[in-house]
Amino acid sequence: MLGILDRTSRNEGRSGGQYYEYGFAVDLELVATVVSDFEELALPRRVSELVNSLD
Repeated sequence: MLGILDRTSRNEGRSGGQYYEYGFAVDLELVATVVSDFEELALPRRVSELVNSLD
């Protein structure tokens, strides 16, 4: 999946810890179209709602 997601490293210090944030590097509608072609994969409800609101 190289090139589909961007990963950003975050460091919130001792109390917050270190973690990664992920975001789509391509248009969400394109990702939804490709994923919907696979019967065994389903988009999370929030993503489906977002894609439907773009139409």
